Amino acid sequence: MSRRFWLLGILVVAVFALTSSVFTVPEGKQALLFQFGHLKVNQKGVPVVLEPGLHIKLPFVAQARQFDIRAQALSLNVPVHMSKSGIDGNAEYEVYWKISELAQFYQSTGGAWQQADTLLSQLLTGHLNLTANLVDDNTLLLESASALTKELGITILAINYKGLALSTNALNTTYQIMRDAQEQDAKKLRMNGKLDADKIVSDAEGQSTIIIAELQANASKLRADGDAQAAKIYSNAYSKDPEFYSFLISLEAYVATFATKKDVLILTPDMQFFNYFNQPQAQPQTQLKSGQTH
Repeated sequence: MSRRFWLLGILVVAVFALTSSVFTVPEGKQALLFQFGHLKVNQKGVPVVLEPGLHIKLPFVAQARQFDIRAQALSLNVPVHMSKSGIDGNAEYEVYWKISELAQFYQSTGGAWQQADTLLSQLLTGHLNLTANLVDDNTLLLESASALTKELGITILAINYKGLALSTNALNTTYQIMRDAQEQDAKKLRMNGKLDADKIVSDAEGQSTIIIAELQANASKLRADGDAQAAKIYSNAYSKDPEFYSFLISLEAYVATFATKKDVLILTPDMQFFNYFNQPQAQPQTQLKSGQTH
């Protein structure tokens, strides 16, 4: 009975030892072996890195620690100062990185992800602050950043610029600069508009002056033609009947003189102005002769 008990105990220990010595490293991860708390190295003194797959270790003595070697994300805020405008802010970046040398990564960070993020932030913040404005090619920026983080066993996969975060004072300063620029543009537009309006008014006044001058010239010509025609008519009338012409001229003078009822003339009796009033018989005779002529 005791023999069976011991055999059963040995079998249980063997199964437990077997299950403890066999382990699997999944895809996307690597593992390091530790024996008695120390990192296991090969004959050349290089740490042993286990790739994805099935592995065997000494039970109870060795432990395997797995690390994710897939892409990791890190948010960075890089302080920036715009000397021209005097505005301070933070340039926001999204950095993607992965473990390229697991042994180096462990030795530089102790295998702590928080320590890795801290070291990366310190290295990349200073690097981006110095080179982001000088390097336009993102490939060159990645290469220079990866060279800087190689000592950490890390490779930089991508550096994406997200935007510029400004403080309240910086935002107010920026808005004021924008408002000043818009006011300057508005002043230029108003000045240009006033110049255009003045030009339109000037052109219109010039055109109206030309039109008025042409109308005045035409009116003067018409008046001159009318006066000439009237003079011709009067001349013809005078040549046919001088006395009747004199009668018409006197009538026009009477009408012009007594245009209103308030007109008063002071004349001497011997003046010829009212000759046709003083000699009423002369007019009918002239009219009779004129009628006989017709």
